[in-house]
Amino acid sequence: MAALETMCPCCGAPAVLVGELQGGNRFAGVHLDELFQGGDLFRCPRCSLKFRHPVLAAETYRLLYDNALTTSWASEV
Repeated sequence: MAALETMCPCCGAPAVLVGELQGGNRFAGVHLDELFQGGDLFRCPRCSLKFRHPVLAAETYRLLYDNALTTSWASEV
């Protein structure tokens, strides 16, 4: 799924493919009415940013995170 060369959206350096992200109908413990597409996970060797490619529409991210269980994002920090 990855493009021949995927650039880091933060610093512009060529990113390294980490692996494939699975799509599905569950996100953060919540069943979704519609399937969302998978993609690829990249890591930038220059700035260490990890990001998915392709980037989903902002509305898609908003819906995914707004519907997530609050306990899915717990932190001990």
